[in-house]
Amino acid sequence: MSDLPWKFSLGRALGRLDDAPCEACADEVQPEHDQWHVPRDRSVFWAVAIHHDTGHKHPKSIIGPYGHIERLNVWTHLVATLVFALYAIVRRVVLPPATTQDVMVVVAAWSTAFTFGVSTVYHTTAPRPELAFFTRVADYLAIYLSISVTSLADMAVATKGFDLVKWQTIVDIPLAALLIGLFFILRRAALTTEQTLAPTTRGCPSGLGLFRSLHQDNEHSALRASTSFVLSTAWFLVVPTTVQMIPLAAAVFISLEAVALLVLLVGMTIDNVFNWPDTAYARGERFGCSNRRCGCLVTSHALWHIFAFVAALLSAAAREYGIAVTKLTVL
Repeated sequence: MSDLPWKFSLGRALGRLDDAPCEACADEVQPEHDQWHVPRDRSVFWAVAIHHDTGHKHPKSIIGPYGHIERLNVWTHLVATLVFALYAIVRRVVLPPATTQDVMVVVAAWSTAFTFGVSTVYHTTAPRPELAFFTRVADYLAIYLSISVTSLADMAVATKGFDLVKWQTIVDIPLAALLIGLFFILRRAALTTEQTLAPTTRGCPSGLGLFRSLHQDNEHSALRASTSFVLSTAWFLVVPTTVQMIPLAAAVFISLEAVALLVLLVGMTIDNVFNWPDTAYARGERFGCSNRRCGCLVTSHALWHIFAFVAALLSAAAREYGIAVTKLTVL
């Protein structure tokens, strides 16, 4: 169970279960009147993250007159980016890398921060189809990169720095991730914006500020889901080795990773199965999960971000524990 990559990425790298077009939304909401699209003459970051003035009144909007449905998605990932970047810096300064495990932990931390950062960019640019055309693929590629790096970091901890590990085992996951990434790059190059852009099933009610229009994976959603799942769970193959190589740390190390996995599964279920609280918003229900003043709304995907961040922290803690116990054992 790798760090953030398969925990953070599983929801999106496994595909969204609600990626089917919502025909009603396309006719019900005029793009120039909704709160999703950002005109090209305005800063997309300012509009999405800070203040989105559409030039129209939105009295029924649950995100207020200047809000954006992606705002909380952006800020949750931005905070996670800064936390893991700070962790990587402090870890490097306070505990200078002395072993392969130390180096891999720092690299994994930077990889996690990078993935959260790229996802921040994607959610910021999502309302601009011409930008999201590229940033959505960049988001996927960052996820696959992190899957590779953090899987190697977990393997390094479990095997005391790849002790007696064959090179084929080390390059297996990165090579597979590279091939999958290349496929989706080619897919993106072969398709036009019109072939992939469509409203989502969430937020159909007009005027509530819930309308979204995203690039979809369509017939390739299942392929991305299955391949990402296989890559993300590849770490399970080294669990027996973990028990053998670091017996004193194995129980806690594996348990923390298992809890992180459980947190991710709960987040994925909320986001991709129940679609809560989005479906409740659409029915007119309110849970105090929106703030018209800041223009923020707790969506199921924002909840997924929070769960993913917690899972990433648990995985990082598991890795640090494994290294600490191993070093104490040596001493």
